[in-house]
Amino acid sequence: MTETKLTAFEIQAKVDELLKLLAQQQKEERDEAIASVKELIAKSKLTVEEVFGGAKPGPKNSGAKAKAEQKYEDPVTKKTWSGRGLAPVWIKGVSAEGRTAFLIKK
Repeated sequence: MTETKLTAFEIQAKVDELLKLLAQQQKEERDEAIASVKELIAKSKLTVEEVFGGAKPGPKNSGAKAKAEQKYEDPVTKKTWSGRGLAPVWIKGVSAEGRTAFLIKK
């Protein structure tokens, strides 16, 4: 049995070729799976809610959090703070009772 020694360039070329084949095969399998699922859903007359447990596509279920409502305002710079996270410099040394002066009036 004779052993053929490949150069690094030849090995890299084979790896690249195999990675390309792998990507192509994965895409084909994914496309087939999607087509099968779509067909099964259509045949069964299922809704999105039934298939995905009530989740509807869109921003409500995208994991995005709602921005916190601003609670305090610096009277000089008009910068605001929600009261969450680290306190900004303009309110940092103020006691909890003293912060009421900075509350945004609605």
